Amino acid sequence: MIEVPYSFNQINSNYNQLNYNYSDASGNYNSTITFPIGNYNITNLISTLISLLITDILIYRPSSTLTTSNFNINYNSNTSLVTFSITYSAAVTIILKFSLNYVLGVCFGFPMVNVTFGTTTILTSSNKVNVNPISSIYLRSDNLKFTTSYEAIGNIAS
Repeated sequence: MIEVPYSFNQINSNYNQLNYNYSDASGNYNSTITFPIGNYNITNLISTLISLLITDILIYRPSSTLTTSNFNINYNSNTSLVTFSITYSAAVTIILKFSLNYVLGVCFGFPMVNVTFGTTTILTSSNKVNVNPISSIYLRSDNLKFTTSYEAIGNIAS
């Protein structure tokens, strides 16, 4: 008998950084936000994303009046999709570079692609969110004996 607790951090040190591009009337810049390592549900992940973006944006645009209430990032539990937009008086565009971090992309429901949203662009995830990307553990043992056994190996198509 074996008991293995589900104790893997879904956001770990290998996949906790997200590069993004921010554009407004002052120009654009590229930056990186770092998610705290840990486990998230989709609501916590959205809140953390918004908080990290606002904190980082205010470093580069200290005179900005953009706040967390300007971000409309919502999870629809009926469809399991997330919708992103920004309500603000000036034009703002954000590109999230999930092409560089597929784990965060999967958590938010996107493939390995960069995605754009802003005041003029509403974005809806193309896939269902998956905040539990680690779904299995494989154990191998020379000591365990089976009368009939097989090993299934799955590949993730990109």
